Amino acid sequence: MKKILLIIFLFLIYNVYSEERWWNDRWKYRGIVENKSLAYEVENFPIECEIDFGKIFDNLGISKEEIDVNSIRVIEKGKEIPYYIEKIDKNKFILSWVMPGKTLPEEKRKYEIYFDILKDGKKEKPAYILSNPPSNLVPNFSFEEGKDVISGWSPNKDIENENLIIKRASDTSHSGEKSIYLERKTLGIARIETTSYIEIFPSIPYLFEFWCKTPKYTIGSSQREKGSLGIGFVIYYDENEKCLGQISLGGSNKKTEEWEKFSRTYEFPVNARRVKIQFEIYNGIGGVYFDDIKFKPILDLKLEKVQEKGKEIKELREKEWFEL
Repeated sequence: MKKILLIIFLFLIYNVYSEERWWNDRWKYRGIVENKSLAYEVENFPIECEIDFGKIFDNLGISKEEIDVNSIRVIEKGKEIPYYIEKIDKNKFILSWVMPGKTLPEEKRKYEIYFDILKDGKKEKPAYILSNPPSNLVPNFSFEEGKDVISGWSPNKDIENENLIIKRASDTSHSGEKSIYLERKTLGIARIETTSYIEIFPSIPYLFEFWCKTPKYTIGSSQREKGSLGIGFVIYYDENEKCLGQISLGGSNKKTEEWEKFSRTYEFPVNARRVKIQFEIYNGIGGVYFDDIKFKPILDLKLEKVQEKGKEIKELREKEWFEL
């Protein structure tokens, strides 16, 4: 009987600490994230997770507390993972990082998000915070890099044409200090695209998103239906770089003084292996700015478990369930 009780007691203790051992005793809280299994083997694959610390604090019974942003750590099997962090509001953030090494088909990997609250004192900021989100596969996505050459992008081959302007612009931007500007002074095409291919995987939806505005649209009213400004394309290819098709997004035949966001989610054919991102003015006259380009896989990771050190793991629930 004593042996049975001992086994039950040890089982209960194991249940409380059944996830990975506590990474560092200086941290009081952690959440647990699992990647969604993939149909194909990937290597150094980028993922992201939106974390609502307000909801976490509700579940922990500390609703009025505020996250110490410097305390956030992403841990896999006891090792710290460099990450990028984007703030949405006071206690809500998007974290993105790379799953190191190979991930086999259907393999699930577990990540722990350690954190503390401001009331308990500020932690030191990790030195490895990433400057760009790895989940965004677009090079130089906000056009901040480069001088005479736009790093990561290639313009029309007839860039020397006096009726065509393609340049980094500093007079306006959606974020940062730069954007990209395309202009046609005569009817025709102004186009810029990513210099290199971007690798993709089938069975994974991808988000394509960008911001643009067209304050310098000058085409005459009789020609407006002929042209379009601010069009984005994702052109997809097979493993031999044969073009399979394209998706388009945006397009305008009017002036817009404010930045406008265009967004679309798309799942590519199973034989698609790489893409290029392209922007253009098509058969129009005038100018358009582009900025903050996104192309990223959508895995919809969620932090669904949370734990205070020394206490049991909790499944996250909506606030109304535990306010009754």
